[in-house]
Amino acid sequence: MKNSALIILVIAVAGGFFGWQLLQSKNKQINCLSNGNSWVSGECINPPAIDSVENIDTATQEPEAVIGDNTLTELSEKSDRYDIFVADMDTFETSPAKDAVITYLEQQINEFKSSANNVEDTEFTFLPWTLEFSFEVHNAKNISTVLVRSYEYTGGAHPNTSVQSFSYDVQTYLPLKITEIIISPDVLFTLAALADKELDIDFPEGVSGNDPENWSTWYSDDVSVTFVFSPYQIAAYARGEQEFSVVTNGNNAKMFNQKYFASE
Repeated sequence: MKNSALIILVIAVAGGFFGWQLLQSKNKQINCLSNGNSWVSGECINPPAIDSVENIDTATQEPEAVIGDNTLTELSEKSDRYDIFVADMDTFETSPAKDAVITYLEQQINEFKSSANNVEDTEFTFLPWTLEFSFEVHNAKNISTVLVRSYEYTGGAHPNTSVQSFSYDVQTYLPLKITEIIISPDVLFTLAALADKELDIDFPEGVSGNDPENWSTWYSDDVSVTFVFSPYQIAAYARGEQEFSVVTNGNNAKMFNQKYFASE
């Protein structure tokens, strides 16, 4: 009986100790992130020195893009409840991103049609709803990117617009994330400081270095990367889509994985 009580006491003490450790760790993580640092494998990692922002070379000339025309495609469709228009998809016919883009389009279109078909008809219902897609292709030596811009109007003060990017390694035909073309996730903190300097920002959380998803829409040429932000990600709708470019060579070479960029 005494042994049982002793065992229960030991378990209770151990549980309390580990619970206290877990709480302490959680508090450290919250304090770390709130101060703009990274929490990696239980350690608080300071971002690189932000004074390096002054030495970052921004690109002054936008890379050329292939933009699709307004040819009607097979994914375009009309009914009394929706009007769907998809621009010429031949624009990205040879891109390794082709299948991913088409899958994305089909998913978006199916969800839009389902919503339009099931919306309740009232005196305030606006029909037909409108959905449009256009494309912009950026082909570099090692990276091919398709930008997909969408325009959606279902009634209200203004339409909703957004942009998504699909970037692929042209050698392996595998998708590329932003974390694969920079040398460390900490580079995002430097980019966040640069964005704060270059862009009109209302919502700082939209360019936080803590979240790689904030930087998931991008394209490149051989010597620069351009980041694109949809309306409402970093600013009010009236400010529109915003973007800025950073060169990947010279002083900036240490920030980017040079496997994907041409040396000059």
